[in-house]
Amino acid sequence: MEQAIRVLGSFPGGLATGIILALLGFAGKYFLDYKLNKRRVELEERKLSLDEEVTKHKLRIEDRSDVYSVIGATQANFVRSASELYERLGNFLDNRNYTSDWMRPGSQPEQDGYYLKEYMRRLFNFIAWGRIAQDAINSLPVEVTKERPDLQRLYTFVNLANAILTYTWLFKDFDEYPDSSEGPHLFTGSLGQLGELGVRICRDNDQALPRDEFDRVYQSSENGLQSLREVLTKVYVEIETNNAHFNIIAAVVVARLAVLRAVLAAYLSEDHDWALALPGNRSIVEELNANLSDAESLVSEERHFSSLVQHNLYELVERYRCEWLPLKIAPESR
Repeated sequence: MEQAIRVLGSFPGGLATGIILALLGFAGKYFLDYKLNKRRVELEERKLSLDEEVTKHKLRIEDRSDVYSVIGATQANFVRSASELYERLGNFLDNRNYTSDWMRPGSQPEQDGYYLKEYMRRLFNFIAWGRIAQDAINSLPVEVTKERPDLQRLYTFVNLANAILTYTWLFKDFDEYPDSSEGPHLFTGSLGQLGELGVRICRDNDQALPRDEFDRVYQSSENGLQSLREVLTKVYVEIETNNAHFNIIAAVVVARLAVLRAVLAAYLSEDHDWALALPGNRSIVEELNANLSDAESLVSEERHFSSLVQHNLYELVERYRCEWLPLKIAPESR
C-alpha cells in the first residue's frame, strides 16, 4: 500500500488524483455490484423458499383431499353406526325388564319382531363399517396414517370392539363360562363373514348399506348373520324354565353388550363428542357397573362377576392399545 502511494506520488498532482478517483470509482462499482448480486441471490433464495412452502401447502391440501376421498365418508358412516348402536344398547340395557321379551326369536328370521331385527341391523352396520373403515385406512400411505391420530384410534378401537364380541378373554377366570359353542360369543370366523358381507353390500350399492338390502340378507341363509342372531337372542330367557345354564349364557351376552356400550360411549366422547350427549347423572363406568350388576343377577352364585369382567376389559384395552379411551376403571377391578 505504501509503495502504491509512493508510486502515485511520483505522478503529477492532477494525474494522481485522476487515477485515485478512477480506482475509487472502480472499487465503488465493484462493491455496488457485489451488494446487488448478494441481494439478488437473497431474493431468489427467498422466492425459492416461498415456492417450496406454497408447493408443500398445495401437497398438504391434496393429501387431505386424497385422505378424505378414501376415508372421509367411511369414517362418518362408522361414527353414525356407532352412535345408533350406542342408543340401542342403552335402550335395551336400561329397560331390560321389558326389552328382553322383545328379543324373543321367531321360528324363522322373517318372523322376528321389529325390535330384534333393528337391533341386528345396527349391530351388523357397526361391524361392517368397522371392517370397511379399517380396509380404507390400510389403503393409505403409512406416512399419512401416522399423521392422523384419529384414524389410528379408529383402527385400534375396531379391534377392541371385535374382541369384545368374540374373545372368551373378557370372561377369563369365570369358571362357569360355556366356551364350547357360539352362543355366549361370536366366533371370529363368523365375524369375518359379517365383515365380508358388509364390504360386498357396500360395493354393490354405491358405498352404502341400504336397509332393504339388509332385510333381504337377514331372511337368507347368510351364516354370519345367523350366527350373530344366535348370540344376540341368548339374552332372552324363558322365565318359567329358570335354567341355570341358559341364565349363565344370557348373563355373559348381556355383559358383553354392557361392555360394548361402555367402550362406544368412551370412543364417541373422546373423538366425536359432537355426535353424542352422555347422560349427566352417571359416568360411563357407573353405567357399566349398573349394567354388569344386572347381568350378575342372572348368575347369583358368582358374586365377583362384575369386577372380574372389568378387570379383563382393562387387560383388553391395554392389549389393543386403547389406553386413550376415557375409561376410569376402579383400581380394585384391575
